Amino acid sequence: MGRWHAHAIRHVGSRVVAVIDSDLARARALAARLPGNTASESSLQRSLDEHRIEVLHVCTPVESHDGIARVAIGVGIPLLIEKPLALDAATTRELHALAESRDVLLCPVHQFLFQPGILAAGRAMSRLGAIRQLDIVACSAGADGASDARREAIALDILPHGLALARRLLGVSLDSAAWRVGEGGPGEIRTMADIAGTSVMLAVSMRARPTENSLTVRCDAGTVHANLFHGYATIERGAPSRLDKVGRPFVGAAQALGAAAGNLAGRAVRGEPAYPGLRELVRRFHAACAGRGPSPISVEESLDVSRARDAISAARMHGRP
Repeated sequence: MGRWHAHAIRHVGSRVVAVIDSDLARARALAARLPGNTASESSLQRSLDEHRIEVLHVCTPVESHDGIARVAIGVGIPLLIEKPLALDAATTRELHALAESRDVLLCPVHQFLFQPGILAAGRAMSRLGAIRQLDIVACSAGADGASDARREAIALDILPHGLALARRLLGVSLDSAAWRVGEGGPGEIRTMADIAGTSVMLAVSMRARPTENSLTVRCDAGTVHANLFHGYATIERGAPSRLDKVGRPFVGAAQALGAAAGNLAGRAVRGEPAYPGLRELVRRFHAACAGRGPSPISVEESLDVSRARDAISAARMHGRP
């Protein structure tokens, strides 16, 4: 993931000063691919002491996030941290409190919020009426060959993406949600809740194929279909009629084809081969660090997502023998 953060950093006009990895050979390999005199280091503290680092991007396993964040916050360095920001909501709350006490920005990487399709859908929502259903599905190959425990851990680490989308699009706290969680096997999560009059469903599967990352938002005046792998979305409208039922598959297919082709062309022009939304998130976070706007993800959103993830994880554990 570090290489894609480095790619995004370069394309928003910033520079990668140093690549830090406990495996120095890996750090050197990535640094060698970057323009300029990018340092490679194995020690975070030495890097902070010896280099002028203005923002720290954390792309390490979640178990290391707490320690890294505390060191950086201690010397006043803003952090953009891959999701989940911390192992649990309590640690997330502690880190945000520490960052706020030092006037340091701390932000999780929920890049789906900044995909072109999601941004466009967000602007259109006010014209689509009440949101009745919001469904998010993620079928991932990221745990192929892994143990059951690892499958479950990866599935839980994927949940923040969907929770962040629900929080942003609904515009309300998730704290009131009473999550109903299915009894699927390790890495197979299906959970539902009623939030402010909207039925929300999140499904994560580490075995179902083909792979998928999608969002469907059903409203009174239309439905949003978003492809989160590629970053585009379409809006399907239609009146209840026989003609509409006959034509809808063709209209929907044409919309999807047009959106996919336009999105592919746009990403080619922008030089964005992977992780759509990451570059825009990085741009906004770097601007916030320079005092040119707010953090792209608020502390309240970050805490809300971490609490919901904990609630779903606890429900999974409670439902097992």
